Amino acid sequence: MSDAKSRPDLSGILEQRRRELSDRPDVSARMRKLSASNSRNPLPVAPRKRPTLLRVILAGLAVVLLLACAISAAAAVASGVWFRNQLNDPSQTALDFYSALHQQDYTRAYGFFSDDAKGRLSQSAFAAQFSAYDSVSGIVESYTTEGNATVQGSAAVVTVDVVRRGNTSQAQVQTIHLVNQNGSWTIDRIELGKTIPVSNSSQ
Repeated sequence: MSDAKSRPDLSGILEQRRRELSDRPDVSARMRKLSASNSRNPLPVAPRKRPTLLRVILAGLAVVLLLACAISAAAAVASGVWFRNQLNDPSQTALDFYSALHQQDYTRAYGFFSDDAKGRLSQSAFAAQFSAYDSVSGIVESYTTEGNATVQGSAAVVTVDVVRRGNTSQAQVQTIHLVNQNGSWTIDRIELGKTIPVSNSSQ
């Protein structure tokens, strides 16, 4: 019985004590002060770091380097395409052949022949034949291709007007037949044609 009576008495005592604390002006003021302090002083937020001048400079340099690399790569690709086109141009092979004859470099000129052409004409016979041409009509003075090469698959035809030093007023029309051998154009045979007056565009 004593325990049952003491429980309500204890609850009443606690409730009365809470009311007394809430009615005390010093306690209420303290609570209000703490609440206001918390609202005026929020938790500090870390300031956002601004990029420094060094970072801006490094970023600018990185952009410049990337642009330079892109330009260099584009130039390399373009030059590679141009060089490959030059190697795969049968007209260029014909011009290189006559350039070697102009310098009387028969070994280099013979190197532009295809394997089949070399099988039909040895290097010594080629050198003797074209050396005789140089002795009779003079060395190759100038040579000009007539238009673009005619290409059909692995075969091509290039027409060249060849002027020799013995008679610079006339050019001989020579038809160069080429074959694509291992990715490069080589001379298979040369047909000697008629002579024509030299035009002002001859080189």
